[in-house]
Amino acid sequence: MSSRTAAPRTRLDAAGRPRLLGETATLPGGGRSAPLRVPHGHPFFFDHPLDHVSGMVLLCAALDLVETDPAAPGDGWRLHTRLDFPALCELGRPVSVRATGDGAGPDGLRIDVRQEESTTCGGVLRWTPDTPPGGPAARRHDPTPCRPDLLHRARADNVLLGVPDEKDDAITWPVLRAPREHYLAGSDGGGHTTRSLVEAARQVTTMLFHHVGGRPADTQMIWLGLTADLPYVCRTDALALRWWRTRIRGSRFSVVLDLLHESTGRTLGGVTIDVTAVSAAAYRRFRQRAADGGAS
Repeated sequence: MSSRTAAPRTRLDAAGRPRLLGETATLPGGGRSAPLRVPHGHPFFFDHPLDHVSGMVLLCAALDLVETDPAAPGDGWRLHTRLDFPALCELGRPVSVRATGDGAGPDGLRIDVRQEESTTCGGVLRWTPDTPPGGPAARRHDPTPCRPDLLHRARADNVLLGVPDEKDDAITWPVLRAPREHYLAGSDGGGHTTRSLVEAARQVTTMLFHHVGGRPADTQMIWLGLTADLPYVCRTDALALRWWRTRIRGSRFSVVLDLLHESTGRTLGGVTIDVTAVSAAAYRRFRQRAADGGAS
């Protein structure tokens, strides 16, 4: 077992964005590995108090590791991913991020985020060439943003959804572009990114459990899995996420979303987030058992 030493201190890159990884090393037999640098206090990743390392941190760290490769995807590519989150990643304990394989090959790039010999996030990333979405790039009118509290967000600049259009068979949310200096805006601030589109899908999932499922505002949602087929960079503003209405019942649920071009209605990709929802009291008991050395 690894000793419970503090994670490396957060550092910033030249653009002021957090470096989520320490020094990258080459693995025997190929592949890369780097320690995770948890961005404590960062206005996006720690927008509100958390007692664990979020799935978004782990996803973004995995993508950061991918992007250390000169052959990594960018404009003109699509990302296909399936990631599982079998355990919560704890604060204050070392974490390693590993990538092996070929992301442009048929088997993809294998991701393994490990903490004390246990996988907290694992799966496959694969990328393929993409084509421009076509249609108008800009919206006619700027959407009204959703209230941050409906999305478990404290800061308005972290809201990536507009007020939804609700119909009998589906709900559609305009996807807002992150502010230019925001972490999710990408290196040049010029478009939606895989990171921002997954975060928008996470916000939809959160809103659905409260707005449609009727769960209390303090319900805790824990990621179990993420499946995505998304543009790596999309420079069209007019994007939306659509959810076809289904019953939300039980503690586990898969939220299946289509990424659309608002003007043409063309489907540009999709995201599925598998979650488990627990009450605030049940979550406290769960975390106490983990602190006492039980299930984590």
